[in-house]
Amino acid sequence: MKRIIVTGHNFASLITVARCLGGAGYEADVLRVGKKTGNFIKDYGRFPEAKSKYVTRHVVCGVKDPEVYAKKLVSEFAGEDKALVIPVDDGTAEIIDSHFDILKEHFILPEVEGRQGAVIALMDKHYQKGLAKKANLPVPEGWSVEIKNKTYALPEGIAYPCFVKPELPFKGRKAFMGKCDTPEELKKILDSAADTLDCLMLVEEYVEIEKEYGVVGLAYGEVCVPGIIEKTSVGHGSQAGVTVCGKIHAPSEYPELTEKLKAFMKLTGFTGMFDIDLYESRGEMYFNELNVRMGGEGAGLLASGVNLPGMYADAVNGKEIDFNAAAPGITFVNERPLASEYEEGFITKKEFKRIIKSADAGCIYSEDDPAPYKEFGRLVRKGAFKRALSK
Repeated sequence: MKRIIVTGHNFASLITVARCLGGAGYEADVLRVGKKTGNFIKDYGRFPEAKSKYVTRHVVCGVKDPEVYAKKLVSEFAGEDKALVIPVDDGTAEIIDSHFDILKEHFILPEVEGRQGAVIALMDKHYQKGLAKKANLPVPEGWSVEIKNKTYALPEGIAYPCFVKPELPFKGRKAFMGKCDTPEELKKILDSAADTLDCLMLVEEYVEIEKEYGVVGLAYGEVCVPGIIEKTSVGHGSQAGVTVCGKIHAPSEYPELTEKLKAFMKLTGFTGMFDIDLYESRGEMYFNELNVRMGGEGAGLLASGVNLPGMYADAVNGKEIDFNAAAPGITFVNERPLASEYEEGFITKKEFKRIIKSADAGCIYSEDDPAPYKEFGRLVRKGAFKRALSK
């Protein structure tokens, strides 16, 4: 198996994973997912990830309909040998898992014990926090609220202030998230969600965040946690909470936390790449959430010499990999949300350039593969990058 399909709508992550795979000797095909992709191509040309020298083939699925996507994946990429499929965003991971029984006949997929729907179940934040507690990771007190047919009931004992958000990431909108100081503020957000969809909402004890961290890793029988990523800058506005800049710390700096994270991932039963959000408060490192795909911080790991997608492909091919791989301390910038910071007025053009130059590595920039970054710059100058990044 030399061919691998990287799929989703986050172009920085698509480029990162494709570069990692190409560097490890694998062919990377890309299935780009998103709305209005045809209009974007008509107006601006190809998507930036299509210009990477490591993308062997680039296919666009312009409709986010799960049935259309599953059929497109099979018709375009199914072959005699099963190819590995690597999703780079939550929505695509959800679609793949909801069609797991059909797609597993043609592809090697992220999974939880080979069961359809089990990855989706793992995305539930309330369920994740129960597993985190078993792994002795600190978590804030939480309550689950079910919204069905525009109605819900608040559990007793909710403490204020609290924080509310959807339990499943692909059900979420930023309008349905936020700190609530009173029952009235909580009810306002829940009412807004109830007018839109049926879902589970997670209400948590509010914990003041002092620092945010992330982990990008690989679970394949054993678990690799190559570094703890300190989020030195996060986005605002449309990119609120997204990692803009980071510093990678070696696992040896956080030995106890690293072992707890490995224990947590073993409890999930998940196979594939993942990232975990953490935050520090009152001298403790709290578990926030697990995402069952690789985040953009993976580019920083690649620059530090840890190639997680390549390791994943090697493991699938029966090769021995080093689950104790460790990343040295480097800094990185994610140019995608940084561009939004500039466009939305949170930083100046001078600050935009300074931040990029000061980082050891970028998620889009690469001396070895410069074409995607050049295309990214062209889109920024045209004011088109928002469409390129989000559609």
